[in-house]
Amino acid sequence: RAESAGLTLIVDAPADLPPVMIWTDQIEAALINLVDNAIKFTPAGGTIELAGRQAGDSCRITVSDTGAGIPPDDLPRVFDRFYRVDKAHSRQTSRTPLGSGAGLGLSIVRTLIEQNDGHIEVASIPGHGTTFTIELPVAVQAGKN
Repeated sequence: RAESAGLTLIVDAPADLPPVMIWTDQIEAALINLVDNAIKFTPAGGTIELAGRQAGDSCRITVSDTGAGIPPDDLPRVFDRFYRVDKAHSRQTSRTPLGSGAGLGLSIVRTLIEQNDGHIEVASIPGHGTTFTIELPVAVQAGKN
């Protein structure tokens, strides 16, 4: 979808990331939702990056875009059920018809991440893009303390 929308998708994750104990389908659904949102709100010619890194006892996954960004007043509520970013902002930046979302996507993403003992946060600069950061615990390997 990113390519057909005129976007560049970059995946940056080393092959030696440690294993994490997760429900794969849940984390996959969360990542698909985040990437779909990035596609919707990033103009043609923009970039979406999906990256993974080890951060201590966690695996850190980021989904970043060069899209419209989220207004600062909306950031604290983006994970609330039924919350949608200001309609005027959405009208100017979204690839989908206004009102096409119910405001549940990011709430569901947060629930899926938390069900896997993880944490999600968002940072955004209007006009420059948004980054969602997911932290998931690294699996404890047998024989290691």
